[in-house]
Parts: sequence; structure tokens; C-alpha cells
Amino acid sequence: MNYEQRLIDRYKGVHALAEGGVPGERDNARNIRDKMRAQHPGIHEEAYPPPPPQSAGFDPFASWRTAQEQESPEEAPQGGARGRGGFWDGLRWQDMAGDVLGWAAKTAQEMSSLGTARAYAESVTEVQAKVLPSQKWQVSARINLRDLYAVGGTMNEAQRVEFARYVASMVEAEVLAALTEAAGG
Repeated sequence: MNYEQRLIDRYKGVHALAEGGVPGERDNARNIRDKMRAQHPGIHEEAYPPPPPQSAGFDPFASWRTAQEQESPEEAPQGGARGRGGFWDGLRWQDMAGDVLGWAAKTAQEMSSLGTARAYAESVTEVQAKVLPSQKWQVSARINLRDLYAVGGTMNEAQRVEFARYVASMVEAEVLAALTEAAGG
């Protein structure tokens, strides 16, 4: 299906209007989007590929659990008494440790993905400050529309929020630098 990037970018723009434009514009964009889908089968899938499947994370106790599940009932202690009894009966420390390690792996993966969003924001965003002829100071953040659609179409919600926050922090840094300069520092 490999469509030209220009066509995919146009489809993404029409799709964005169809999903979030004003009512009249949204209806018109939906009609155009439907025509584009009919003329170019699979364009939506190429423009917005599905994210890779999320893995449950590394489970260091998987082989141990498999061995324990295969243990026959005759091998279990008589009377169901294990450990010290009461609260400790049925408590599986291995499961708890596996859950903690799974959580740590998932958290590390999320932190890494947020780092990717920050790095991408830094690479595609141009922040510029200037004094206008009207003696007004202006700061702007410029992002190529293709890059903006890439963020919207491929990053998850947490990554999009981190991307936006990082762009805002870049603008904030420019404003703080101007204020420091204006204060004579």
C-alpha cells in the first residue's frame, strides 16, 4: 500500500479536521476522508499504524510458577498447613515479588517513553524570540505539521502530554532568559 508521504499528510490533516473541527467543517472533512478511504484502501492504517503490543514485562518467576502449578496435590503438606498459619497461609511471596518487578519494569518503560517524547520535542521544535517593529516582544514555538501529526498519531497520551510540557518548558526558558537580560543579569 505504500502511499506517498504527501498523500498521507493530507489524509492526516483531513482526519484531524473530521475529528475535531467546527461542525460544518467537520462534516465536510468526514466526507472527504470517506472518499479518500474509498480511493486509497488502507490509507488510515498506513497513516496511523497500530502501536506495538504492550508486553506484561519480564517475569523472573515464570519458570518457578510453572513448576509449582505442576506439583501434584499429594505433595502438598497435610491439613493444608503451610508456613506459620493464619495470615501467612496462601501468601505467595513469589507472586508479590513478581508483581513488584513487573511494576518496576513497566515504570522504567514509561519513563523511557517519556524521555523519547522529550527528545523528539527538542529535535522538532524551534523556539524563537524577537522584537517586533511595533516594539513588542514575541516568542514562538514552531513545529512542522508532519511532526505534529506524527506525535498525535504515534505517541500515547502520556507521551503527548510530556511532549507538550517540554515544548512549554522551552518557551518558558526563553521568557526567563529575556527577563534575566532585561533585569541586567
